[in-house]
Amino acid sequence: AAAVSTLTLCNNGAPASCNTVGSPPVAGFSFSPASPCANSPVQFTDSSLAWPTGWAWDLDGDGATDSVFQNPVFTYPAAGVYTVSLTASDGDGSSTASQVITVNAQPVIDFTTDAPVLLGSPVQFTSSVSGVPPYAYAWDFGDGSGASAQANPAYTYASGGTYNVALTVTDANACVSSVSHSFLIVDPLLAYQSYRIIDSSPGGNGNGKA
Repeated sequence: AAAVSTLTLCNNGAPASCNTVGSPPVAGFSFSPASPCANSPVQFTDSSLAWPTGWAWDLDGDGATDSVFQNPVFTYPAAGVYTVSLTASDGDGSSTASQVITVNAQPVIDFTTDAPVLLGSPVQFTSSVSGVPPYAYAWDFGDGSGASAQANPAYTYASGGTYNVALTVTDANACVSSVSHSFLIVDPLLAYQSYRIIDSSPGGNGNGKA
């Protein structure tokens, strides 16, 4: 019988990455960040050996192919523990590698105020957060200059009007959530005038008077 010759190729010259021509690729991958958050993108990077030409990713463990790109980005809509599998293939066959990824929940946040208040009086903001402490707070008071890193700040506005206030909270897992609400600062110099507050509640007539 004729002798069969083989050729050994290596990725980056590393012995551990060597593969004999005629055998299938060896699947492998990494992902970043290592501890991702729900609703945030996760980068998956193929590290398969022997130059595969095809990739089939099951990114949420349901048995279906979610991507055929070599290095996909995937966003998990909910926290949980998922099994990620990559099948790397070429003309000689295929192999599959699997890893478990734990996706952390975003903090659940909201805040209240004692608005509407008269211009010149401080507005008290009170946050509520459910997640993994400690938390980092970032307030934007909606007037172009006001900000705070406190959990429950008070802020005095320089002029009356309607302001959209935003709160962003980052928890110990680096997971981030944001929420915003609009409220009214009443200018006492205009208190003699009638003004209308739009009623956006279900069934509201949009014509309430203060």
